[in-house]
Order: sequence, then C-alpha cells, then structure tokens
Amino acid sequence: MSRGLPLHWRLTLLMTLVSTLTLGVAIAGYYWVAVSKVHESVASNASRVATQAARAITEIIDKGDRPTDEFLRTSFNDNDNILAAVVYEPTGRTRPDERWIRPGSGASIGSLRTSYGNYLNLGFFSNLVNQFPPESVFIQKPLRGADARLLGTLVLTAAASDEELSNLIEPRAIGMLVL
Repeated sequence: MSRGLPLHWRLTLLMTLVSTLTLGVAIAGYYWVAVSKVHESVASNASRVATQAARAITEIIDKGDRPTDEFLRTSFNDNDNILAAVVYEPTGRTRPDERWIRPGSGASIGSLRTSYGNYLNLGFFSNLVNQFPPESVFIQKPLRGADARLLGTLVLTAAASDEELSNLIEPRAIGMLVL
C-alpha cells in the first residue's frame, strides 16, 4: 500500500504516527503523575492517622483489654478518609468486635499482608500497578508492646476525598479532548 505513495506522503504519515504516539505517551505520563500524587496524599494522611491510632490501641492491649468496634468507630468517625479498620491478633485472626466499617461506604476490610505478600511484583512497575485504583489505600501498622513483642496489627482502608479526586479531572479531560 505505501509503495505506491510518493515519498513526501510516506514521510508525512510517519511524522503523524510518531507525533500521535508521543502525544499519547505524554498524556498517559501526565495522568500517571496525577494518580501518584493522589495516592501519595491518601497514603500519607492514612499513615498519620494509623500511627496515632496504633499508639492508643497498643496502650489498650498492654492493659490486657482488646479494642472494640465502638472504640474504632469513635477513633475514626471524624476522619472521612478512613472507611474501615480492623485489628488483627499476632496469629493473623481477628474478632468480629474488633472491626469497623463506615456505614454506607461499601468498603472492605483490609487483609493482613506479609512483608511482600498480596502485591504484584513487576520490578520497576510494581509501584505504578499497586496504586490502582488511586481512590483506596490499605495501611498496615504493627502494634508492639513496651517489650517490643508483636501485640497485633492495625489495618486501615482509606479513600481519597472529593477534593483529592478532583485533581484527576483535568488529566482525564485532557485525555478525552485529545481522543
């Protein structure tokens, strides 16, 4: 097909193809940077909240008690980004009264992950793949007693706020306009 085209048309087609591919890669990169920023913001906020909650829960467990769903509800109800919380025992089990899910959120309880478990291991691309969907993040904080023994693990499910998600509107709109 291209053998019958004059040289200047073949060069024009080649430049158009290269330009289109370059524009597509640039838009994908722009969207990826926006998603990374949203994911980082959600993870940072959730990690800060998890650290504070882990201290309080560690104190409760050190006293010989266990945190209840009521304690978890009062701890996380003021922070709209936290959708669910669960406290795992050192054995990896959890009790039904040590779970909390924000009503109406449809969130799931985060699973207990070992050091590298439950993640796709794709080398360089692992961080990118594990950020999707950017709206939800699972944070895991070990609960250690004064003697440094493992008392359990706190796992939070966090979601991006509407303000954070609004940062993805512009990259999506640009992608749609170009398409």
